[in-house]
Amino acid sequence: MRSSAVAGHLRTRSRIADLQGTKPADLVTAARAVGVRDARLLEAIGAVPRADFVPRDLAPLAYNDSPLPIPHRQVTTQPSLVAPTSSVTRSGGT
Repeated sequence: MRSSAVAGHLRTRSRIADLQGTKPADLVTAARAVGVRDARLLEAIGAVPRADFVPRDLAPLAYNDSPLPIPHRQVTTQPSLVAPTSSVTRSGGT
């Protein structure tokens, strides 16, 4: 990406990080905000119950677009970071 594109991407990511998600559709909104347009990927993001994959005490935070701690000193990846990567992988792009 050119430097102006990178700066714009970082500003978008900063705004997305401020979103307090409460439902899967909020993660779809975050993915769209970083440029994901693949309808099948957006549908999958909305269908996966992220709350089922994080510790129970963090379930209320599951739909925030942010990494969350999981066992063994690991974290989940921020959904809006994974979505564009998955989109490129699926399309065969670079």
